[in-house]
Amino acid sequence: MINDPDCRLYLISHIDEMVDESLQEMAKYEKFMNETRYMPMLRQSRVLCKSEVPDSHLMWSHYSDFHKGVVLELGTSDPDSAWNGSRQVLYSDRSVIGFDNTRWIDYFCSVGPPPPGDSFADAHLLTKHNDWAYEKEWRTFWKGDADVPGIMDIPYEPHEIDAVYFGIRCSKQIRSDLMNKAAQSGIKPRYFSATFDEYRHSLVFEPYE
Repeated sequence: MINDPDCRLYLISHIDEMVDESLQEMAKYEKFMNETRYMPMLRQSRVLCKSEVPDSHLMWSHYSDFHKGVVLELGTSDPDSAWNGSRQVLYSDRSVIGFDNTRWIDYFCSVGPPPPGDSFADAHLLTKHNDWAYEKEWRTFWKGDADVPGIMDIPYEPHEIDAVYFGIRCSKQIRSDLMNKAAQSGIKPRYFSATFDEYRHSLVFEPYE
């Protein structure tokens, strides 16, 4: 027990200095990790997002130019297909908890565990809020070219296209062009055209030839 007030003040000052040093070291470590690991990894990381459902009004509006585009159904029967490596997105009403400053300080002071590994990354890469649960999303991760920023084309084999769904407002020209290209590639996917069921307020797909 410390009875001398000066000793208590010294101890508090010493603890403050230790915390400041820990925070400075933490900032240096965070900068080092960002520059040497995380940013290079992000520059070459690519994510392809897919969905289980072809009939979501919101997704047709958001991602297919208000029903003017198409949806491709990708098959996974080929064991070598990249789609077999897709990961299912989980939905939650809570935010993913990160490795906050307190945990970093505990780690640097050797009184806490190191940052989590793969499970920590998975939680951030594969978790979305329940507001997006209607998407029923799956994600495929690729390692791209760090020197080519932005969106990149993901190669796939023509035979991996099992079906094509045309939007309600998809033009005849787009339909014809796509079907001709499929025929030239030697594939025969199933074709469907969307209509709107006013009674059920839902999209209905009928065979299209």
